[in-house]
Amino acid sequence: MDLSADAAADLGNLLFQRPARTRVLLTHDIDSAECPNNLVKWFLPIEESNDVRSANYIVPRAWPIDRGLTSEIDNRGHEIGIHGYDHSNRTPFAPTAERHVRLAAGAQVGTGFKTAGYRAPSLVRTKVMIEELASHYSIGFESRETICLRCETRQDFQNAFGVRIRHVGKNR
Repeated sequence: MDLSADAAADLGNLLFQRPARTRVLLTHDIDSAECPNNLVKWFLPIEESNDVRSANYIVPRAWPIDRGLTSEIDNRGHEIGIHGYDHSNRTPFAPTAERHVRLAAGAQVGTGFKTAGYRAPSLVRTKVMIEELASHYSIGFESRETICLRCETRQDFQNAFGVRIRHVGKNR
């Protein structure tokens, strides 16, 4: 799950208190066949020269995945995530059985390297799909820079992103 600017809406009426220091999560959508080559050739050297690592989201079923390049990206300390199924924006609205097949197929591509998580193409997602992602991906906090795929608790989210969350609404 992409936890970007609208994470509060996905998590349900949560307000964020600005932290003293802002953390940046550098991500790239690998949404064309030539993107992995461009990433390795142009972007990773710049990031690494600045001691930065990024999360890179690949589309698992739109074209053949170059396992050599994804392994290189992973071995260099960058994260690999899944960017939908085929970049068609259909997964969130697919019937339940098809949605499970699509989510499982994407997660399967991530075997062989640590998958950083899931980012929906165009950020198109539904609450049901977000909940179903939990059965295909798990949370991990190896470092403060690690992408938070699914936070089990509000405290997990606060710890991962260094923010304080206050719930607003009827169900406090």
